[in-house]
Amino acid sequence: MIRRPVLNPFTQKAASPSQRGLLPCLNDYESFHGEFNRILTSFDSISLDKIGGDALQDRKDMKYLLPASQVLTWIADLRTAYYAFKHCGDFIQPYRTLYFDSAHYKFYFDHHNGVAERYKIRAREYVLSQASYLEIKHKTGNGRTIKHRYKTKQLETTPAAFPHDFLEENFPYPHLRLEPSLWSRFQRVTFVNKADHERVTLDFGLEFYAADVYIPLTGFVIAEVKQNRSTRETKFARQLKSLLVRPTSFSKYCVGIALTHPAVKQNNFKPILKQIQELSMGGQHGIIH
Repeated sequence: MIRRPVLNPFTQKAASPSQRGLLPCLNDYESFHGEFNRILTSFDSISLDKIGGDALQDRKDMKYLLPASQVLTWIADLRTAYYAFKHCGDFIQPYRTLYFDSAHYKFYFDHHNGVAERYKIRAREYVLSQASYLEIKHKTGNGRTIKHRYKTKQLETTPAAFPHDFLEENFPYPHLRLEPSLWSRFQRVTFVNKADHERVTLDFGLEFYAADVYIPLTGFVIAEVKQNRSTRETKFARQLKSLLVRPTSFSKYCVGIALTHPAVKQNNFKPILKQIQELSMGGQHGIIH
């Protein structure tokens, strides 16, 4: 039986990530955070009411892994083409998430086994906004991502409290018995294209907690390009192309489960886990071909 996470993460002492060979560059994290924030102040900012909180809920997306140090060398070049999202006085937004799955980890294994039509369900807190949602992500067979969300009074930790009508309407397994499976935290910066329907999110400072195991990951940035239609002709996409960086498959949930539950089958995730380990140890190469 796989042990489930406690419901008070990041406040208790947990097993050291060194047991997994993932010693992050923690001393570099604060300097990265500070320098990133300094660069962001040079961007034109945009507020939540101007971009709409529910924009691009039905989209095509692409993900990339980038060395954090590399990002700081060129991110300022995006100033002419993108706004930087600013909310509650900050460009860097903290997120806290609790994922849910079945006792046998159906959603994890659907992704691992290459099921085209798959789902993930999570409770997410947008910390600075003090806003929480129950969110369902649906990856369709034609590669689109559709997100449905339901505003809650607080970050829900008990599936019994989930709104039944919302699940019935947006989730094909409304009667599946769900359990908390993984906590995560990260910091996010969001860029909004000034001329096209595109958002770019850069996530860093990723942390996982489950089964009494705490895994912090630094040294890399998860970039996600979200568009109404897939194109690699935007300024951000051209920048990555010039660096010979290609999209990769990356799921925070699946990576978190694989890292905190080493006994769970993870053969198909080994290449991305190896790359994460190299980046977390201070490697200088992203997913470059």
